[in-house]
Amino acid sequence: MLRNSGHLHPVGFGEDSESILVDTTHPGIEPIPELPDDRAREAACKVLLWVLEAIGREGMVTKVLALRFLFGLEPDSMQSAAKKYRVTRAAISKHCTSFASSLGRPSLRSDAAREAYSDAQRQVWKSGRRKK
Repeated sequence: MLRNSGHLHPVGFGEDSESILVDTTHPGIEPIPELPDDRAREAACKVLLWVLEAIGREGMVTKVLALRFLFGLEPDSMQSAAKKYRVTRAAISKHCTSFASSLGRPSLRSDAAREAYSDAQRQVWKSGRRKK
């Protein structure tokens, strides 16, 4: 039971959605900033919808981490973040590349670097020496 609900704020998206109370005191959640006009609010909604569609239902953690790396928001290395959240570094990297391409942003690695890494991995698997 809540004794003091002053830190809870109603949040809802779109005209059809129900508002829910969100605890904005959590360290990872910041209040939604006030936007200057209707165009800015519409643009923010479109961006949010794109993110939600891109994330989808499958592999949400991996895709959120990929977006964090793509925009330089993740302080940990990709390997340590993957280990922390029990996903693979390769999956994060794959989604980083996919999101970068769909946003018209440069990828974290060049195409040549990705190809060289892929070739090296193929050689490891062909020789039967895989890492354990």
